[in-house]
Amino acid sequence: MPTRNTNQPLQEQDIVLNFNASRSMDLTTEPGLQSFLALAYDSKFSASRVTKLVGVHSNHTYRIYLDNPYDGIHRTAVVKHALDLRVGPFQLTVVRLVVEAKTMAAVGTHLGSSIVTTPKIFHFDSENSVLVMEDCGDTSFNVKELFLSESVPVERAKEMGRHLGSFLARLHAIGSTTNVNDVRSELDIPSNAQARPLSAAVSYGRLRSTLTNTATDAPPFDPPLNLPDATLQIVDAVVQRRMQDIEESEEIALTHGDFWTGNVLVRFTQDSPTSEGKLDKMLVVDWELSKPGLAGLDIGQFVAEMVLIARYHPSKTEAANAFISAFLQEYRKTSVLSEQALIQVARVATTHVGTHLVAWPPRTPTWQDAEKLRGVVLEAVELLEGGWSGTEEWLRRSFMAPLLG
Repeated sequence: MPTRNTNQPLQEQDIVLNFNASRSMDLTTEPGLQSFLALAYDSKFSASRVTKLVGVHSNHTYRIYLDNPYDGIHRTAVVKHALDLRVGPFQLTVVRLVVEAKTMAAVGTHLGSSIVTTPKIFHFDSENSVLVMEDCGDTSFNVKELFLSESVPVERAKEMGRHLGSFLARLHAIGSTTNVNDVRSELDIPSNAQARPLSAAVSYGRLRSTLTNTATDAPPFDPPLNLPDATLQIVDAVVQRRMQDIEESEEIALTHGDFWTGNVLVRFTQDSPTSEGKLDKMLVVDWELSKPGLAGLDIGQFVAEMVLIARYHPSKTEAANAFISAFLQEYRKTSVLSEQALIQVARVATTHVGTHLVAWPPRTPTWQDAEKLRGVVLEAVELLEGGWSGTEEWLRRSFMAPLLG
């Protein structure tokens, strides 16, 4: 059986059909996966140890410690096993793993190698819904973990922000000067229609109910926010427009779809950002929700998560703000968009920061300090109003200013 070991675009013959041993082995457990890998794929991925990764909810994802280094280099790998999944009223089939494998391969090839890239695909087995890919290493961090657990120097934060901003601008440039569907067809990237309603619902579908204490899945504000009707009208307009954009956007950028601090892994040559080691690699992972869409949604989601770090952890504020500024500035420098187009991206990004700050912290244990949460949500309301109806001058005074030059 052929094995993928580069990020060349996946062709039909590369989506390997393997024996159905998974029917008798439970790939949702560490022992089951270890037994499966001992027999499957010519035992190329037989492992002395299999560890399930925590914090991954939509799939069964593992780090495996290989008996024999893959390609003579890689001593570990990540294995993702997908099952059909229901998220509330939304059904996500295992096709999402096909989307991820094809998109990662295509993006990695199209953008080339740099500090920031996608994981190399070692093997993709569509029959058993198993994806084996490059690991960033067991000493790596995701960006959220890194900022919360380490003291990140400001210059190191700027360095990471610059690299990630450049990567995201180059990703969004895929299809920005031509119909993204033409590019998607050329690169053999699926349209991923099943991801659209979920992406719209998890943020914009929760916005009004959270602000008005009518949400059934988040604690109410006490006392209530009691926002004026004019503000709620802006909220309704944002929701209507963005829900439509997400459902219908086609001739726009190729987006990651879940671009947050937990989906960017970071590795240093000496394991710690505070050591003398250099920034070695940043891997952008979890491409299951990738689709044509609005560039500002990717930007806004990542910035919102960095804002949360700054607001909840004052000792991290300087580094988090430095990251945001460098990220946006480098995005602008790398982007192929006109100044007017960047202004529109900044509006979308600003309203999405506001939306994310309302929709996610009340439902995330990390961010549920009541006093800080209330302050963050009130700031989010200002961002929703300013991003939707504020002047260009207002945008240039906001933290989106580096995106506009």
